[in-house]
Amino acid sequence: MTRLGDFPLIVLTASQSLDFGNPELNREAAAYQQVWIHEIQPKLVGLSTHGRQIAVGNANHGSIPQEAIISAIRKVVTETPGVGGSH
Repeated sequence: MTRLGDFPLIVLTASQSLDFGNPELNREAAAYQQVWIHEIQPKLVGLSTHGRQIAVGNANHGSIPQEAIISAIRKVVTETPGVGGSH
């Protein structure tokens, strides 16, 4: 896995699983969402010494608000050495 050193990294994580309209599938999706939030996404955060995870409330993987995405991009740009940051 490639490391990013100290470059900023923001991992947006949806707090809710998708609704499949099927109780059994929804239970499985909710269980997997917990693995995603607490195990898989934190591994991505660990790629950078300046990585952080932001849980996006009331959102699933397909509904993270544009504002959250744009805000994360702006933060990364302003924190990137030689672009907008002072590292």
